[in-house]
Amino acid sequence: MRKQLEQMGVELRETMVYQSPPELGALYSEVEAMMKHMGQTQRVLIAKQMREDERAKIRRKQRIEKLRVEIAIGVAGVLFAAFIGLTMAYVVQDRIQKYPQLGDGWIPKTEEQRRREAAPKVWIGR
Repeated sequence: MRKQLEQMGVELRETMVYQSPPELGALYSEVEAMMKHMGQTQRVLIAKQMREDERAKIRRKQRIEKLRVEIAIGVAGVLFAAFIGLTMAYVVQDRIQKYPQLGDGWIPKTEEQRRREAAPKVWIGR
């Protein structure tokens, strides 16, 4: 493949030098100078693109790391909230078992509520 490319380069040079019309002048020299200039420009652009790609890669890594930290904080928050909720449920259940007079709801009955419930009911009916 490399030999074929070199042979094609030689054929192209011979065509540009010997078979081009004289009005074009030093066509091969101009093309060669332009190719050198394009090669230098391309090298600069490739280096710039590589730097930008490296920066983008670093930014992506930082964003992923930040996302991992945020996920860890979120999971820890959810676990903490679940722990608090389960602890509150356990405390309420323990209160219900130990002090049934306070009621079986999450919010214990006040002294007034217990007094009203203990009082005999007076029904006024028709």
